[in-house]
Amino acid sequence: MDMMKDKNPKQELSLIYFSSCPSYEPIKKMLQEIGLIFKEINQDNLQEGDFGKNFTSPTLIMNTDNIIFGDVTDSSKGACSTELPNKKELVNLLKNEGFAIYDSIALTALITLIILGG
Repeated sequence: MDMMKDKNPKQELSLIYFSSCPSYEPIKKMLQEIGLIFKEINQDNLQEGDFGKNFTSPTLIMNTDNIIFGDVTDSSKGACSTELPNKKELVNLLKNEGFAIYDSIALTALITLIILGG
C-alpha cells in the first residue's frame, strides 16, 4: 500500500498578480529558482466575479482554496500583498504544504550518481 499516495494528492500552484505589482517578478523568480511549476493568473485579464480577481497581488494559492501567502480582498481593483516571504521562508511554507523541495546541488549530485551507476 502506498501511504504517500493518499497523503500527497496532486497539488496545483497558482500565482495571482496584477501587471503593475512590484513584487510579482521577484516572487515569480523565486518560484522558478526553487523549480516549481505554477500557473500564472493575471488579474488584469479577469472580469468582475472571475476566480482570482479578489486576491492581493501577489498571492500564491494551492488547489484554488489554500492560500500559501497573500490574501483575499474585497476590492476588485487590486491590492498589494504587504508581507511577502523571502526565499527560505517560501521554501518552508511550501514544505509545510507537502511539496518536495530539493537543493539543486544535492539533486545534481544524486542524478550524477544514478547516471554513473554509483
